[in-house]
Amino acid sequence: MGKAKWLDSVLDLGPDWVIERVDVDPGSKELRVRVARRPGTELPCPECGRACRRYDTRERKWRNLDAWGFKTFFVCGVPRVECPEHGVATLPVPWVDGRSGTPSSSERRGSTPYLGGSPRL
Repeated sequence: MGKAKWLDSVLDLGPDWVIERVDVDPGSKELRVRVARRPGTELPCPECGRACRRYDTRERKWRNLDAWGFKTFFVCGVPRVECPEHGVATLPVPWVDGRSGTPSSSERRGSTPYLGGSPRL
């Protein structure tokens, strides 16, 4: 079983998301988990659930718990949709709570938004 498939089964991101690849950089001791919307899945408006067309995609990066001594990040091109009723809206991702960008169930997922720079201790 490949790294991406193994992580996909462990993280349980749901049926609409898939891990495309896992990049390991031994020099910087970083592990980047590239997550994407599963091809062919519907893009629902986050407000009303109506199927919408893709408006664009915004690249985002979240810091996760370190794994095996590596700084771990989720990286995802998060789709935005255009709803006739609600306008342009960003699809929620299963590892983040709503609009706040804060981690969902940090005990379970362990991810926090990454804004760059060094973390404060």
